Amino acid sequence: IEKRLLGPLDEITKVTTAITEGAVSGRIALQDDAFLDVQLVAQAVNRLAEKATKDINEMRRLERVRSEFVANVSHELRTPIFSVQGYLETLLDGAMDDPAVSRQFLGKAHTNALRLNALLSDLIDISRIESGELRLSFRYFNMSELIRELVHSTEIRATQRNVAVNADPAMSTEVMCYGDKERLTQVLTNLIDNAIKYNVVGGTVIVCAKQEQQGLIRVSVSDTGIGIPIEDSTRIFERFYRDDKDR
Repeated sequence: IEKRLLGPLDEITKVTTAITEGAVSGRIALQDDAFLDVQLVAQAVNRLAEKATKDINEMRRLERVRSEFVANVSHELRTPIFSVQGYLETLLDGAMDDPAVSRQFLGKAHTNALRLNALLSDLIDISRIESGELRLSFRYFNMSELIRELVHSTEIRATQRNVAVNADPAMSTEVMCYGDKERLTQVLTNLIDNAIKYNVVGGTVIVCAKQEQQGLIRVSVSDTGIGIPIEDSTRIFERFYRDDKDR
């Protein structure tokens, strides 16, 4: 009885106490001759400890990701703020008296203010998504027309980076879509911007929409850029994850 019951119960008590004190890596190991009911209790405790270990690891991972996100946001916000501050201080120090310089500096300050506003809008959207307050507005619209508008609006950025952005010439002139046009515009704009930003000199970006079976539309953004490393491809939908660890 001592070997099959009391000894195993004592082991269960020790490991359970250690787990409650934070040592969740501990596991109960019993001899095969222990009573079946005691073995079932030990297995249940081990399963709880395993789940606790996974939960703690996930919490640590999320905390690390959120810390990295806060650091990234701080960096992204600091850059336009410092730029605006620098241009305004230069203007106040006398550059305002030179019409050519003052107009140029005001234009750059305005550009950085718009960038700052866009970053804050993204943060507000993230907050609304997290809280479940983001609502989608569905309606019919021409996806082909939207793609051509986005291609046209990104021409300046693409030209500055020596990249050509085009709508697929094989795309139908009318691909009707039922969805949230504003949010889809946001998604496609981000994809096209990344395709331009991480492309090669003289590279191309092709945007296309095709009617699929069962009333679905496939939208693709293809580019000749550096791509995503294979080891990171499974994490492209993970929140806040970036392949570029420097950012």
